[in-house]
Formats: sequence, C-alpha cells, structure tokens
Amino acid sequence: MLRYIVLALIAATPAAAQECVNTVDAYISLSQNYGEDRVVVSVLPDGRIIELWGNPETQTWSMMVTTPDGISCGVGSGVGYVVNNVKPNV
Repeated sequence: MLRYIVLALIAATPAAAQECVNTVDAYISLSQNYGEDRVVVSVLPDGRIIELWGNPETQTWSMMVTTPDGISCGVGSGVGYVVNNVKPNV
C-alpha cells in the first residue's frame, strides 16, 4: 500500500517543482542541515530510487527520487515524521 501512495505522490508532482542536485550534496544537506537519516529506500523498475529521510526529534521528513547517474530530486518535505514500531493486526 505504501508503495502505491509513494508512486502516486511522485506521479502527481510536477517536474518543474522538483529541485534536483548531485546526490552526495543532497545527502550532506539532509544530514547536516536537518539532522535527517535515510529511513526508507525502494527501487523502482527503471532503476530510480525513492528515499525517505526523517528526523524523529524534530519530526521533519524529506522524500527524494534518485537516478542511477547520481542526481537526486526533491519530491516533498514537511513536519510530522514519527517512527511507528507498532505492527498492524493482520
């Protein structure tokens, strides 16, 4: 289910609204400026990577799509990141 939500967010985000930078620079910025760590990684069929970064203390989060050639584009960011370790009853 999360996969479909993430894919819908990416599809709904206009390319012009995405800020793209070198992946190493993006990682340094998210880590040093926001204290965020990469918490979810998912590989798309075309080789791009969806990454969710988050900081449980400040509750900030950032989502990026990274290409195989080392370019990362911001898809979204905000406040409200919470670590949920509760397993659903299935």
